[in-house]
Amino acid sequence: MYLAYALIIGLVVSVLAFLVLGLWGIPVLIVAALALIVFAVTARKRDPDFGTVERGRRMEPTGRTRKGSGGAQPTNERVGS
Repeated sequence: MYLAYALIIGLVVSVLAFLVLGLWGIPVLIVAALALIVFAVTARKRDPDFGTVERGRRMEPTGRTRKGSGGAQPTNERVGS
């Protein structure tokens, strides 16, 4: 019987602790969210491409894909030979 009381008391204490810690966590979460928003806005002002995702295939700087020179082989061709 004492074990049941101990479990019930432990459950009540843990729920109360969760609620108390959750209450102070809400302002921390709000401050962190505001800091993230300010960071994103200022970064967007400095660089308009901040946060954008490139779609499509990128070209190499030369405009075509590179090929190995001087008899170089890809790693897959060297394995097992």
